Amino acid sequence: MTAGGPATAIPQSKVDRRRLWFGLDAAVTGLNGLGYLVFADRIAPVLGVAPALLVGVGLFLVLVTVPLIMAARAPEPRPADWLPVIINLAWVVASIVFALAAAEPSLLGRGWVLVQAAVVGVFATLQFRSLRR
Repeated sequence: MTAGGPATAIPQSKVDRRRLWFGLDAAVTGLNGLGYLVFADRIAPVLGVAPALLVGVGLFLVLVTVPLIMAARAPEPRPADWLPVIINLAWVVASIVFALAAAEPSLLGRGWVLVQAAVVGVFATLQFRSLRR
C-alpha cells in the first residue's frame, strides 16, 4: 500500500492493458497445452478425440505461449505482437470448422472446442484493441 492509497490490480495505461491481456492469454494457453500433454489419455475419451490429437494440440499451445510471453514482457508494443493475435484468430476459425465438420468429437468435445474458440476470440479482441490504441 502506498501513501496515496491501495495499489490497483487493474492496469490503466495502454501498455499495461496490452501486457495484461497477453500475459493472461499466455497463462491460459500454456496451462491448457500442458494439461493436454499430461492428461491426453484421460481427456481424449471424454472429448471423443484421439489422444494423439490432444498431444499435438498441447505441443502447439505450448509453442504459442512463447510469443505471448514475449508480447507480455515487452515494455512497449512491437510489430511482432500482432503474431499472437493472428494465431488466435486462426485458432478461432479452425476451431469452428473442426467443431462443425470433424467426425471425431463427441457432443461435449464439440462444445469444449467452441467454448475455447470463444475464449480465444475474446483474448484476440482485447489484444487487438490494446495494440490499436
